[in-house]
Amino acid sequence: MKKKVEFACPVRYTLGLIGGKWKLPIVSLLSQGTRRFTEIERTLPGISARMLIKELKALEQHGLLTRTVFAAVPLRVEYCLTEAGRSLGPMLRVMHEWGDQHMTERGRTSECFAAGPVVAAERAEQ
Repeated sequence: MKKKVEFACPVRYTLGLIGGKWKLPIVSLLSQGTRRFTEIERTLPGISARMLIKELKALEQHGLLTRTVFAAVPLRVEYCLTEAGRSLGPMLRVMHEWGDQHMTERGRTSECFAAGPVVAAERAEQ
């Protein structure tokens, strides 16, 4: 049984909620709008269905996204960010800008799936 850890540091607390390989890419994708499970899976190459389910459940438990099940055949499930999840947007944009600049300085190109929408969302806010 895992022992629940309480964090006194806000940075460690935040990393506990959104840290790891897949949570931020999922949040970034959902910041562009509501997505179905298969859309998320196709957009994030390399993630297994099992890992995606695990990460989506964790983000839902932390109140960062909502899961809506539609009683249709076949069953349809959609995910969207809550207000708390959307509030991560400014931090994601800053991380994207920093990473893009750092990669450029090192002669690397960015191939992030979220580059376009993140930049587009930023321009729309201005």
